[in-house]
Amino acid sequence: MNKKYSLVASALAALALTGAAYAAPITVTGSSTFGGDTLSAQATFDIVGSQLIVTLRNTAPDDTTGQFVPQQGLSGIFFNLPDAITLTAISATITSGQIIQGDQCDVNSGPPTGDNAANCTSAQTDVGGEFAYALTSLGGADRGISSSGLGIFGPGDVFGSPDLDSPDDPDGFNFELISANETAFDPNPGLSAEPLIQGTVTFVLDISGGTLSTSDISNFRFQYGTSTTEPSIIGECRGDCFPQQVPEPGTLLILAPALLGLGLLRRRRAR
Repeated sequence: MNKKYSLVASALAALALTGAAYAAPITVTGSSTFGGDTLSAQATFDIVGSQLIVTLRNTAPDDTTGQFVPQQGLSGIFFNLPDAITLTAISATITSGQIIQGDQCDVNSGPPTGDNAANCTSAQTDVGGEFAYALTSLGGADRGISSSGLGIFGPGDVFGSPDLDSPDDPDGFNFELISANETAFDPNPGLSAEPLIQGTVTFVLDISGGTLSTSDISNFRFQYGTSTTEPSIIGECRGDCFPQQVPEPGTLLILAPALLGLGLLRRRRAR
């Protein structure tokens, strides 16, 4: 084998040995109308190492026409993955200051100033006890994340603790996402006694059962309210929804000497 082809073989072997690749994050959006109001949501899916990071956001415009109703609250995101992939819920977090009406929280249905008042404040960032992940079926999706039970999720599906508001399983309107654009939140009585999240929540899930790329994720659906019969919006991927697999930085470092050798060899033959 001459020197040129030896260098090419070395480069290909190095690439094969590294094997690992990553794909760019994808962003999914959806919008619709409900009772004259605009519903709008966004979810970003990213893979970092062996974890799937999902960031869910209510992006509806500021509701200035009337009282905010429960069906305008974003409760979950559903999506489809290859059957072999297993996800394990790790954490659900928000930024300090995103909980509104936190004085309505309570674990054991006691007074708002009772046993859980210290945990459920605007400074709380861990909301793992209020969101759940499970395999399910909704509009072509085979799994989902939700703050409401929807007849699908139970206490064993939550991302963790603490439980910030009774009951101890995802249920009801509590911890729905209201829009980040709300400037003067005016809830109807159905939501005025519930702790809610304004804006964004980030979920971390461990990946097992195989290699997952963001291009493998499909059939996105945003769920509102507390029932699968309430508004459910198809999510559409924006931008590069089928990103090309690109070598990790470590792979490029391994290939660099072989590629440099090829360049030098070409220069010598050109002289």
